[in-house]
Amino acid sequence: MSESQYQLAGRWENSYHSVMDLNVDPLGVITGSYFSTTGASGTYPVFGRCVPQEPTQDKGQALVLSIDWQALNAKPSDYNGTWHWVSTYCGQLNDQGELSLINSLVATVDYDNMAVGDYVDKLGFIRTGAAQPCSLDWQIPQKVIDNPINGSWRELGSGIQLKLKVVNSYGWVSGVIVFAEGSAQPFQGFTDTLSLAGVSYRQSLSLATMNPDGKPFSLSGYLDLQQAQLILTAWQANGTSIGNAYLQANAASLRLTTA
Repeated sequence: MSESQYQLAGRWENSYHSVMDLNVDPLGVITGSYFSTTGASGTYPVFGRCVPQEPTQDKGQALVLSIDWQALNAKPSDYNGTWHWVSTYCGQLNDQGELSLINSLVATVDYDNMAVGDYVDKLGFIRTGAAQPCSLDWQIPQKVIDNPINGSWRELGSGIQLKLKVVNSYGWVSGVIVFAEGSAQPFQGFTDTLSLAGVSYRQSLSLATMNPDGKPFSLSGYLDLQQAQLILTAWQANGTSIGNAYLQANAASLRLTTA
């Protein structure tokens, strides 16, 4: 199936009038951009994974998206605290053409009287046309950037392992996740590379891949710079019928330390 045949590929708009352009390759790799009209406005990069099949009445097309809220092509004078934040979107495209997603926003720096923490919202998008061309410069590897998130991490309870490295100055992360049963998958996404000195001890992170069962899988959360621990939520997207959409997003907490 070619990219243009996927219903998921296109321009999507939600009730806040924010717009998301998604391009989908035949293997279900998603790239795009997000234009926000809420809070701090701007254009932001999107990366994700989806099940490479169209939605049916019994099963929607499951997907996860990682979004970095550091605005693309913004001037340093435009800086605000939201540039340190990330989101994971987890959900599905149903057979009625609605993109139904749980947004888990990781706020690691205070901004506009919003306290540090995770903010969860359900978003609905409708397709309004074809995706517009967008730059993918944020995805181009340059060199490994010195960053405290680089290296190997392990979750003692589940045995999940991460091997991460930041490969450009924007904060593009490339790595591998080893699941509990031993299978490995490439993992990509975003981390905060802006200075946190005097601002926060939390460095945000959102990554996307597919799990061993072929379901879209994301990790979102932060690196605790004081404790040298990754405090993450593991999100798994499930394709369901519209009547069972309450099962479309599964979340579990993880705490990883250096391996």
